[in-house]
Amino acid sequence: MISVAFHALMIVGALRAPAQDAKPRSELPLSAPAGWDRQEKDGTLALTPRDLEAGTIYTVLIPGLPQKMGTVRQLLELAKATLGQVGEFKPSNEPVGARTEGGWEFEVVIGTLAKNGKNLMAQGLGLKKGDREGIILILSDSVPTMERYSAPFNTMVRSMDAPKAAPAAAPAAGGVDLVYTIPEGWTATPQAGAVVLSRSNEATRAQFQALNKYQLIILPSQPLKDSLRKTFRDLWDVQFTQSLETSVMPFPMLRRLKSGALLAFDLAAGAKYRDGRDPGGFLEAGLYILARGNRFVPMVALYINRLKELDEPLLKFMESATIPDAGDGPVVPFAASEIAGAWTESSISIASYVRNGQVVGDASLFTGSEFTLNPDGTFKSRFVVARSGKTLVFNDEGKWTVDDLSLNLQGNEKRQYTVYGVGKDPKLGDFLVLSEYYNNNAQINPGDPRGYFQFLTFKKKP
Repeated sequence: MISVAFHALMIVGALRAPAQDAKPRSELPLSAPAGWDRQEKDGTLALTPRDLEAGTIYTVLIPGLPQKMGTVRQLLELAKATLGQVGEFKPSNEPVGARTEGGWEFEVVIGTLAKNGKNLMAQGLGLKKGDREGIILILSDSVPTMERYSAPFNTMVRSMDAPKAAPAAAPAAGGVDLVYTIPEGWTATPQAGAVVLSRSNEATRAQFQALNKYQLIILPSQPLKDSLRKTFRDLWDVQFTQSLETSVMPFPMLRRLKSGALLAFDLAAGAKYRDGRDPGGFLEAGLYILARGNRFVPMVALYINRLKELDEPLLKFMESATIPDAGDGPVVPFAASEIAGAWTESSISIASYVRNGQVVGDASLFTGSEFTLNPDGTFKSRFVVARSGKTLVFNDEGKWTVDDLSLNLQGNEKRQYTVYGVGKDPKLGDFLVLSEYYNNNAQINPGDPRGYFQFLTFKKKP
């Protein structure tokens, strides 16, 4: 397939070349993603991931252009025409344009490419910055394959002439030793014994615009001596009992980061300062603990009028963070014995069907789930749905295992739940928090750990 594409690109280049000795050139400052191979032939560069599965196709082609095209749209039209030389290209969307952080304007189309009775996926881009310009073509066997490699491709394009990332924070006064990348638009302020990462719209907000202010106070790392859950509860008491009033029972939600570190966190909405001062908006106070090897770093969060915009930079920051000299060993979130037992949860909604102002039926719904996870690795489960006087019961049994944060049930079907946490409270007893849906590799959101439709809370039967 690559050789066919190279041949087509040579044809188009020859048709547009102003002179026989014109040398095709690419003005795109691209660096191949890690783990990709590069091959150059007749002025065209081809990039291909090394981990492509057998029978799949994903190739990024950057042809050299023998002459200037002028506009981004003209470059895009050249990309489309080039794809048309390979096969019958049918765009699935109108051109979409944007600008990268490095100042490159681009337009892109995606569509199908029919060749020898087969339909491939193809994408064409035209890119321009000042006098520099170029086109990029992508050939793929399917949408899933294209989606699989979209992240490294997008990163490659966005990185062209992009400003250098903010330097990692150096150890600050007081011994803060966490190494991290400062989120874009945030500032890092060293203080005695801490570094405060912050972002606020206070200086730019309009008259009726709410104040949004985020602070993450990074403290020095400490040895991890107790369980992560006990460490979390003890630190919560130390940080908040004297200064804040919160109405929640702190419970560390867990998330395994791609870096291998374990993140434990919780947020208390509607927190109030004990001294009566006005926070200037709806205050959420929280604690994050980043643990790896034999050490952990506590971070205190103070969010005023938090918006969803916080989610992405917060997760990127956590993924970038490393603890020097902590070791690479993964922190074990809990023992399998902690989730053995009989667990139950249920919910009910009371509602009625109404027509012309009159109640015409019962729309109430009850659902309930039970798991009995036996110490010998066997389980039994029951799921009940009751609605309009009808009850459905689904029973299952088989084997269960725990793999890090995954609870795996192998019965009539294979079900995998993400375990967000295991807890024990003197008043509420033991409880288990699982992802609301199974087999979707769900992860809890560090920016909104108690948000709706993320988890189910099971209580342990006496």
